[in-house]
Amino acid sequence: MTPSQRAFPIHPVHRNLLASVPWSLVEPHRTQAMKNHGQSLEQLAERGGLDLRELLAIIEGLTWRQMPRLTTAEALARVRARLIA
Repeated sequence: MTPSQRAFPIHPVHRNLLASVPWSLVEPHRTQAMKNHGQSLEQLAERGGLDLRELLAIIEGLTWRQMPRLTTAEALARVRARLIA
């Protein structure tokens, strides 16, 4: 698998909506992932990934406390918008 094909998994609770995102979407936010979860992206992926709200917080540079309350549908829409941006 080439680096451009590498995928970061979405937690099983939301995997029916979106199975994974390109690793390139999360890689620039490695530091925020460590701040929010105390684990590397690799560790998070090995443990099953992130749910949509957790993923969105990381890619938007927010802590969990800073993250607005969103429905799953709202979080999914915002993640998808990042995928096509």
